[in-house]
Amino acid sequence: MKTHFRHTRFLSFMSLAALCATLAACGGGGSGSTRLIGSGSTGGGSNTGSGAPSGLTATATSSTEIALQWTDNATDEDGFRLERRSQRLPWSTVAQLPADTTSYTDSALSPNTAYTYRVTATRGSADLGTSNEASATTLAPTNTCTEWTLSNGSTDEDRVQGVAYDPARDRLYVVGTTQGALAGPRIGGRDAFLQAYDATGKLLWQTQFGSSLDDWATAVAIDRAGNVYVAGFTDDKVAGQSAGARDAFVHRFPPSGGRPNWTGHYGTGRDDHASCVAVSPQGKVVLGGTSRNPGIGNEQDPWLAQFDPGAGANPVWTWKSGNGFFNENLVDLAIDPNNGDVYAIGRTQVVMPHVVGSPPNANNVWAVGDIYVARVDATGTEKWIVQIGSGCGMGAQSRFKGTGGDIPGGVAVSETGEIYVTGF
Repeated sequence: MKTHFRHTRFLSFMSLAALCATLAACGGGGSGSTRLIGSGSTGGGSNTGSGAPSGLTATATSSTEIALQWTDNATDEDGFRLERRSQRLPWSTVAQLPADTTSYTDSALSPNTAYTYRVTATRGSADLGTSNEASATTLAPTNTCTEWTLSNGSTDEDRVQGVAYDPARDRLYVVGTTQGALAGPRIGGRDAFLQAYDATGKLLWQTQFGSSLDDWATAVAIDRAGNVYVAGFTDDKVAGQSAGARDAFVHRFPPSGGRPNWTGHYGTGRDDHASCVAVSPQGKVVLGGTSRNPGIGNEQDPWLAQFDPGAGANPVWTWKSGNGFFNENLVDLAIDPNNGDVYAIGRTQVVMPHVVGSPPNANNVWAVGDIYVARVDATGTEKWIVQIGSGCGMGAQSRFKGTGGDIPGGVAVSETGEIYVTGF
């Protein structure tokens, strides 16, 4: 129950209205009841014959199940016929049960609905006797829609850029960018912010940080100790360093909030944008993003940088890729919990360097739209890159032939090492 509640809470923040619309039976808890109803008649439930079952009880055990029990009084029956009705519907046979049966669980029922049962002992085509009638009402469904929304902004523009959930502490962390006074006075043109919420949607703490210039927070991750890692980029210095243009950063905040207690820096002299961050079980921090040279068209190249928070602000290793003038960005990454390998995905216009196999658009110089997946091991060594996507074009009249439009979404690695990639 606890795990299910956590997952739906996370979803409710992302799309609560859609979730609640789907769960038509969203409501509070309930309780079942057991009721014995007279003796009736053979056609309507009377005890006829010494072989009639007795003491039939019905008890709701969930929103979809009712448990039935009775006493077998016949000595020569070859089975039982269990019947059910609800509201004004006629009796219908639920199950034909073997001799000596004294219990049955009726399942796949509707929540918060009353059902009435009777059971008849049979031998061949003859009825030996019918039990009393017993009724029960299935439980109301557990409330799986968390009824709260996050609406905590400044009087100016605020944008949420990333969210992460800490299952061990049942907390939700939100990061983004503000142009107002969200958690204190505005520092620069744009400031980054981090907010922590509990399971009920209560704001536990928030912090607004940045420089005198523009700062963006784009992603967030949590380690096993509850430390919060915020990725972003700035127009100013990071940890006293600047490689020129925009630089990427990752800040570590303690679980109690406050100011960062460690910062990692990445810069190439170009515009370096961080888009994702992850923490390995061993505490290694991997930052990922895209570098762009504003002086040469729209050239974009992907990069990864691994940090050891105990070894200072600079990366332990970096990985870069790309193919000249064309665009190759990086949108998401995941770490294999078993060996620390990093999987990154993005979009490329052309064939990536060292690609394995034949990409869908290998014959197209202007192949706008393949998804690539790169595997980099825990030491920063590239193991392989593959491209996936469609090879469909836009018709013979187009000068951009074979340009299937494929967009990466996210990547995840299971505990047993399977890699899952989404996109459209």
